[in-house]
Amino acid sequence: MRNQAPPGSLEADIIALLPALRAFSTKLTRSRSDADDLIQETIAHALGHLDRYEENGKLRSWLFTIMRNVFISGFNKAKREISMPLEDSIFSQGAPAQQEWATDLRHLYEAADELPSHLRHVFIKVMEGQSYEAIASECGCAIGTIKSRVNRARHQLAEKMDWETHRAHH
Repeated sequence: MRNQAPPGSLEADIIALLPALRAFSTKLTRSRSDADDLIQETIAHALGHLDRYEENGKLRSWLFTIMRNVFISGFNKAKREISMPLEDSIFSQGAPAQQEWATDLRHLYEAADELPSHLRHVFIKVMEGQSYEAIASECGCAIGTIKSRVNRARHQLAEKMDWETHRAHH
């Protein structure tokens, strides 16, 4: 039988945030197994650095920041590995299937870097799990404006990603 965390404990609060962490990690990785790995790394990192958590801080924001940082660290590592010329690689036969996400992610980051700053800012905030209301308050504009910007950012990214995919296959 599984032990349950006492209500109101930090452990119970972390457990309650697992669905939100899963949604965010799935958006980042686009792979259930990679998302699970990212969640595990995030929780392990958080538990290893509980001394850095401020008791009255926002646990959700802290965990999402850790997840984003763990993800970016993994992305940067994958980016360095991918940047090696293929003909110099011992894997010149092709990359294993689990590495496809890294290539897709590199394309996503490249495309996001090309977004206008006002679209990139709100898109990143949404990807970090912030609410439209909080972003609108921070930007000093209406929620509808934020939703519109996120929608335009998503469309521009989708167009750019489709173009990259088309270019890579031809």
